[in-house]
Amino acid sequence: MTRQSGEYSLTHDDRQLPDHYGWKVASRLEAIEAKYQSLAKSGNTTRKEPTVAELRRQAQEIVKLLDAEGRWISTFAGEPLYGQPKFKPGDKFINSAVFSRNLETLSAFLTAAR
Repeated sequence: MTRQSGEYSLTHDDRQLPDHYGWKVASRLEAIEAKYQSLAKSGNTTRKEPTVAELRRQAQEIVKLLDAEGRWISTFAGEPLYGQPKFKPGDKFINSAVFSRNLETLSAFLTAAR
């Protein structure tokens, strides 16, 4: 996509990508391939599922981390973020990765605790 005169248009040329979103990010294919090769070589491809007790402890911690308005608030520490944030260290924000990870854990606990 390029932006000219306030309008976006589709293009196959990535030299003028907008800079306010993660339009183009570095590839992680080499790291993914290395991890795959390591797992394939060791034969250790099964992941141990957490117990209900472990999930309960995680769920309790996750719930404790909610603020007074029911949000998980992160503090920016310079880590890479995709999108358009221009945070300074110490800025507070809602991190979609934290939100997603917490919901996955809470859902796993509810499923396991049935």
